[in-house]
Amino acid sequence: MIASRYYKVKIGGIAPFYLRVTSESSTMLVGIEVDQADDEIVPKGRGGKGRRFTERPRILEKSAVISCTPQVVDRTYALLMDR
Repeated sequence: MIASRYYKVKIGGIAPFYLRVTSESSTMLVGIEVDQADDEIVPKGRGGKGRRFTERPRILEKSAVISCTPQVVDRTYALLMDR
């Protein structure tokens, strides 16, 4: 099993959120939004084709990110915490 990377990301005008990184390049950061317990955030409602949403993907330009703090899963409490 490959270890997941997590970041606490802050973008201007939006509250900070936790991101499980699926792909990263020199200009982009791609991942799935999770809560502090590493559960995926699922929006309410349905998508454009009537299917239920299953996750909240995020595609971010690194130039728009104000801060990006690495996170680790605490083994005692199973919550995301600063490294």
